[in-house]
Amino acid sequence: HHECMNTPGAWDYQNKMSGVKVGVLDSLLYTSHEDIRVDSSNVLYLPTDDFKTMSELTRYIDQNRNSHVCVNALNCTFCSMKDHGTHVSGIVGAVANNGKGVSGVNWNADIMFGNAFYFYKAEGDQLSTVCNTASLFYSISYMVVSECRVVNMSIGSYAITTQNEEEIAIAMEFDRMVERLENAGYDFLIVKSAGNSNWNASNGVINRLLTYGEHARAHTLIVAAIKTMGTQFMTPGVLPNQYSVDYYSNYGELVD
Repeated sequence: HHECMNTPGAWDYQNKMSGVKVGVLDSLLYTSHEDIRVDSSNVLYLPTDDFKTMSELTRYIDQNRNSHVCVNALNCTFCSMKDHGTHVSGIVGAVANNGKGVSGVNWNADIMFGNAFYFYKAEGDQLSTVCNTASLFYSISYMVVSECRVVNMSIGSYAITTQNEEEIAIAMEFDRMVERLENAGYDFLIVKSAGNSNWNASNGVINRLLTYGEHARAHTLIVAAIKTMGTQFMTPGVLPNQYSVDYYSNYGELVD
């Protein structure tokens, strides 16, 4: 991805990017990870009756990680919930030139991390997660008023749905919220993953919500996953000249 975007060319201007604040709206985060710097004051958590703080939730996950029954490790709240948020934060801003891990796209970024879900206890020491319009709208607006210039959302929709009147009403309210933030002087971009389900991105409700209104669409960038056409390992400094959408990626006119 560094070759594709030519990020090494941008690293010559790192001194001009040190003030960029980036919001990562995801699941959970290993806050003590050796290759990522996220200040504890830059973490947004959505409390519930079951877990009033992120520390309570983290302790519960650590206590039950080895004893829970895993159905799908990739989407399991115990097996992978911290991994995904940490992975995305590393792509954005992992520390460079420290001999550890990877280099982020902007390794001087000031990362604010927020979970987009409400967490609840479920039967058998399991966890259930809920992402709804309240959690989504609040988390996005919180990051924007906290001066995040970019809000990254690597979140997909796992079910194909169709638009209805209730959804349109909610989407129009989101558009008005974005307009209010815009009028208040906030300059921001929401970067949203198209999803990894190999269907039209317009089938996903979150994609539709973020792009329905004029103001929301102007502040939202929806991206697909791509692959290089040709040799897997490229010659250093030589960029491949052809890319295609990868087989698992969502696609369609909503994708920028």
